[in-house]
Amino acid sequence: MAIKYRSCILTILCLLSAMNTSGNELSAEINLLADQNSLAVFETNLDSRNLNPIGLAEGYALIGARWEAFERQENAHASYSRSVSLLEPFGASPELIQALIDRSYMQYLLTGSTEDYCPDGPDD
Repeated sequence: MAIKYRSCILTILCLLSAMNTSGNELSAEINLLADQNSLAVFETNLDSRNLNPIGLAEGYALIGARWEAFERQENAHASYSRSVSLLEPFGASPELIQALIDRSYMQYLLTGSTEDYCPDGPDD
């Protein structure tokens, strides 16, 4: 039991370490992209990188933020949605919550409707 538990912890630590390293590298690369065409090409090639699902989700979240900077809400919404779909299988996490918030805000900007702002929230 203790060995299994220790193995699980080591796996999680390795994933977190890989996520931080790849996230920092991705962030630096994305920040260097000066135009929308470069960002679109980068996003198209992101899936072919050797990233774990959490690192890939972080990449899509970073790309979503960059699309926001270019005032391309549709693209940002799509990137945040991809991030959400990659993170959901892992359960609740700060990264998933942030991706849901970012996607909801893009949804609001696209529709202008406060009723559509949080489609992931509880039904009243």
